[in-house]
Amino acid sequence: MLVSLCIAALPIWGQTPASAGTGQPVGAATQPASAPALTEAQQYHGKCARAFLDGKWQELAELLRDRGRHAGGMTPEQRQELSYIAREAERCRPNWWKSCRSTSNRSFRATIWNRSFTANYIPSETLGMQAPVDIRRGRIIIVVSWRPNLVDSPRPLEGPLAQKHGFTKGDLGEVIVWHELGHNYVTNFLPLKHVIELYMDHNMLFHHLQEFYADMTALYHCSPKARRLAMMFRLSAIELNRESDCHTRAALVIGAVLLAEFLSQPEKWPSVHFPPTVPEKDAEREGIMYVCANIDKEWTSASWWATSSAPRANASCEGEARSPCAASSRSGSWSRTTGSTRSSATTG
Repeated sequence: MLVSLCIAALPIWGQTPASAGTGQPVGAATQPASAPALTEAQQYHGKCARAFLDGKWQELAELLRDRGRHAGGMTPEQRQELSYIAREAERCRPNWWKSCRSTSNRSFRATIWNRSFTANYIPSETLGMQAPVDIRRGRIIIVVSWRPNLVDSPRPLEGPLAQKHGFTKGDLGEVIVWHELGHNYVTNFLPLKHVIELYMDHNMLFHHLQEFYADMTALYHCSPKARRLAMMFRLSAIELNRESDCHTRAALVIGAVLLAEFLSQPEKWPSVHFPPTVPEKDAEREGIMYVCANIDKEWTSASWWATSSAPRANASCEGEARSPCAASSRSGSWSRTTGSTRSSATTG
């Protein structure tokens, strides 16, 4: 169950770098004044990228219907990116998404991590909940619940970080939906006897795994704007540092994975900013908090593509985890992004 809502009340932690958020908006040209104007096809590509990054699904659908007319004027890379945008839009807003807004009980086939299962949804005033209710034919029957009026709501979310990024209650609803569905990664996709053994004999590990995969699912499946919110969602829990809380422990693990990825290849993350110096105490936790609180509002499509691959690459254990502190010592400094690196206009 989701137990903390950090965005509504969280003050901005640390200071945003002076250059953060001041670069060209995604989809706009970063060119000298004398550079030639963008072609019609390039402008079209930028509009598609911008609509996708802003979660304007109807506008994007209408634009993509005209893709064939502009294909000849785009580079192979731009055509490839538009194909990727079309696929990702379907993944972020699948056909069953409308069931998530239902005010009555619904069962529907949902998909997470390319695996399908039956989601039994019960609307409620609970912010978010998932619970087992029965065992049938060797499978655990799960119900999920959230507030249907949050899903796709355009109403603004309150709080300094929410206002800075223009988050809506619909963005929050999206994070919650994917989080609750993500619990099924453990409950539905592991053999029943293993789930029961985890629950009965390793209860703390069971709940930690549940929250890890639930939050990782939200991070992976959310659309670009909601993904930024997912990266900030547990900031208050991380700041309070309740080490025995399963939500906090999962958030710290995911934060460490992301921080290691950011530090290992900082040039891939033009929308991410690091502290000017390595924090003297609790460097990993402080670094996670700083980075997540200072992500650019107008992040680039390059950051979206990268954050799509990072969760999938790290969703399962692959030997010894990378250490963010080791990554920072290799690079010698955390301060790579005090400049204003941006992707080109053609990548959104």
